[in-house]
Amino acid sequence: PAEDRGAVGAADRPAILRRLRAFEPEALTRAVRACGAEARPAVGRGLALLAEALRRPDHVATARALLADADPGVRAAAVAAMGQLGDAATISTLERMFADPDPRVRATCARAVGDLARSHGVTRSAAWRLRPLLDDPDPLVSRTAQDVLVDLE
Repeated sequence: PAEDRGAVGAADRPAILRRLRAFEPEALTRAVRACGAEARPAVGRGLALLAEALRRPDHVATARALLADADPGVRAAAVAAMGQLGDAATISTLERMFADPDPRVRATCARAVGDLARSHGVTRSAAWRLRPLLDDPDPLVSRTAQDVLVDLE
């Protein structure tokens, strides 16, 4: 088993998350910025996913700070975290990410907007905001937007 090799096992997850909840969002953001260029994408993705796993709304700030990261994987993970942690006002922040140059970020953003819209009862306004993505030149984005719009109906 992984535990025999010193790896973290599934049974360790609750204890690890309890300890990580004690970290303030600013400390996590500083950790990403302190990483070397080669480790930064993986650490950024990890921290965005961690923010989502911790389910602390104050970690939206951590995810928001990662939206400007140079690595599209970090930006996509940050968008996904915001889709799970944010409030209805977060949709406006995510809407600005519809212009991201990476189609994975735009597609993740469409899904995150749909998640927020459903959880906060703003499906009608979110559907209106998502419609421009139906014309996105990348099929991943336009297909995802179409799927989200169908889900919102």
